[in-house]
Amino acid sequence: MPSARLIGVGVFVIGGLLIFALGLFMIGDRRSLFADLFVVNAEFAQVAGLRDGAAVRVNGMEAGEVTDILIPASPAGRFRVRTPKLPISVNGAGDAIAALFFAHYLRTGSAAEALSRAASSIFGLLKRTADAGSREILLIDAQDEFVNPSRVFAADSI
Repeated sequence: MPSARLIGVGVFVIGGLLIFALGLFMIGDRRSLFADLFVVNAEFAQVAGLRDGAAVRVNGMEAGEVTDILIPASPAGRFRVRTPKLPISVNGAGDAIAALFFAHYLRTGSAAEALSRAASSIFGLLKRTADAGSREILLIDAQDEFVNPSRVFAADSI
């Protein structure tokens, strides 16, 4: 007859495996690891005749369907800002640039100007954070970058 200690170890191991499996499926579900889904974003110069739900064919075989068609407000409504790459990886920079872009867009009404100002501010903030060797974004120490960025990067129309 097995001892109580062996039964306890067995229950502990089985419980741990169940928790591990549950965690694996929860993470997999959140990242769509187990889904039969592959998202492709494409840009077209002309979308005449394209409709939501239209079949997507690859080499003559049906591979999916169109789920969204987004048309820019104007042909000149796409911009790009290029900055030097910084040796830093932090959390929260995307939230910060989204908030800054929105604030600048509300103030100026120009997507290009809002993108330029937001990217310049975030670059200055992240540069100061990298120079300090911090893993936390130095929002307070570098707050002047929000108002008067140390470098300004222009938004180019694409």
